[in-house]
Amino acid sequence: MQLTHLELTDCLKQYRCPSLKYFLSTEHTQKNKRLIKIDILQFDQIHPDYDNVSSFIEVDFGTLTCNYKCETVKELMAFFIPKKPEG
Repeated sequence: MQLTHLELTDCLKQYRCPSLKYFLSTEHTQKNKRLIKIDILQFDQIHPDYDNVSSFIEVDFGTLTCNYKCETVKELMAFFIPKKPEG
């Protein structure tokens, strides 16, 4: 299972620097071409490689860059966290 790419575009403002267009973006390197990769290998007890461990799980994480901008974070928080009723 793998997630190759994730982007969240910042639509509040237009920036001159193209890299600021994204609030979140994935950076690929020579070593890692994925954001998240999960490999699961399972052995049956009768398998010759079985050594009292039936599952091997390998998780590999790439790089997710966040361009932190106060105005954007404020708008995201207002969207996801409802205001408490006054009273």
